[in-house]
Amino acid sequence: MKKIIKLILFGFLSLQFLSAWGASAQLSFASIRSEIIEKEVKVIDGSRYSNDSWGKWKIAYLSDPGQFELHHSLAPIELRGKRGKVIFFGANPDDQMKKSTDVFGSNIKTTDIFPKEILIVVKMNDESETLIGTTISDVRLLKTVLLIGNKADLMRTEINSRLLKLVGRTIYNVRATELLKPDLSINDIMSEKIRKANTDSDQNNLMKLEVIDARYFEDENLVVIKVRLPSDERRILVGFLGDYFYQEAGYKPTFFEKIDISAIEFIPSNFTKKEVRSILEREIFRGMSRDALVASWGYPGKENYWGNAGSQLIYHDRIYVYIRQNRVVEWQNAN
Repeated sequence: MKKIIKLILFGFLSLQFLSAWGASAQLSFASIRSEIIEKEVKVIDGSRYSNDSWGKWKIAYLSDPGQFELHHSLAPIELRGKRGKVIFFGANPDDQMKKSTDVFGSNIKTTDIFPKEILIVVKMNDESETLIGTTISDVRLLKTVLLIGNKADLMRTEINSRLLKLVGRTIYNVRATELLKPDLSINDIMSEKIRKANTDSDQNNLMKLEVIDARYFEDENLVVIKVRLPSDERRILVGFLGDYFYQEAGYKPTFFEKIDISAIEFIPSNFTKKEVRSILEREIFRGMSRDALVASWGYPGKENYWGNAGSQLIYHDRIYVYIRQNRVVEWQNAN
């Protein structure tokens, strides 16, 4: 799921514009603001909070002419997934703009300087025209709170089309796959505590899961897939959508990665027979590929990168797996 988690940044502009965000020196704060201010947006929640604490969005109010502040009260949960217009996008009044220079030591124009904290205020399209706002520390995090223009419509159409084709097909679970009990409500799913209490973690890896239903819940920004296990029991898989349109350089994400579903649509052809056996038995071995390791054991709780020397993956705070050139070279149990 870490690859998927990395994709959990909501895209709402063109990919070219999004790529420019990766290097703020190539794009001024003023130019980003011009792409957002007065635009219709869909307010979303990129975090996985329960319904009674659905994220950072709070009630906003006008404190002085042209200046907004946030109230301590959370925005009403029913506004999640709804549309409004961005009426303020600028530095948080409690924040000081970063002082910055270019590589030659010259001062950069104020309009080019990125605030340490950005305040966003949206006037919702409800009867009361409720003002809600949030702050972000990095302009790239906009993608976790807003979806702009027709991107929401495009995403909805594409996801529903792909999910319809998925029904009746077979998919496979891996160690990171969360199989939830099928009788959960949307409110239950949105609660991390309830999800954990209803996760079935005793199933074997690489089971054949028949998809019997799949739906996209736009307001909650999640996908739910209902599957039939080999035992004929039902389970559901849940994906909290992130940046559906985001692509890393040189890598095209799968549909399941785009919708944050931790199962796989097929067993990768580059998995050796020994790797497949080990995944089924939840074992690892020297020479096993990193992808096969993750399929077998899931994602580590922590990873230490050592550059050309490889990396150290830590499982359960006590098992250390060492990776070099994308292969397992050793592991040890601290106990």
